[in-house]
Amino acid sequence: MITETEDLKAVMDFVKAQPCVDASRITMMGQSMGGLVTSLVAAERADEIADVVLFYPGLMAPENLREEYPTAADLPTEPAKFLGAEVGPVFFWDSYDLDVYGTIGNYTGLVLLLHGTADKLVPVSVSEKALEVYENAELKVIEGGNHGFPPLEDGTNVREIAYNYIMEFLENR
Repeated sequence: MITETEDLKAVMDFVKAQPCVDASRITMMGQSMGGLVTSLVAAERADEIADVVLFYPGLMAPENLREEYPTAADLPTEPAKFLGAEVGPVFFWDSYDLDVYGTIGNYTGLVLLLHGTADKLVPVSVSEKALEVYENAELKVIEGGNHGFPPLEDGTNVREIAYNYIMEFLENR
């Protein structure tokens, strides 16, 4: 997890250094595992981020990791599958003791959480728990929405619904 957060901080520093960027209005967005990374960076650099948008954030990953590997000694020493992706041992070691919900609340700016009710990879309860931790957050639940926001069987464009929520959030901040 440390490598992912360090990468995001490097991107953030690069963007802030651009002359066309208003560094006081930076919005961070992340989805799934990127939502976890975004949440951690926002907590660490809260004074540099105006607001955050999280799509079905994978905030439960360290908890799931501890369920799968009861002790740190049980962690893989080679790349292994975790939550549908192959990750290296450094990810496991960095994430094992991470207290996500005890950390992300350090970000007190505005947070928009977007989550679908049909998400089986990251249950909507993860965003509901985050809503309790964040000081200034709102959760938009999309009925029938799945992980990645693919279209619903009836053709409903879930990504368009999410886009509209984001635009409303940004316009009203």
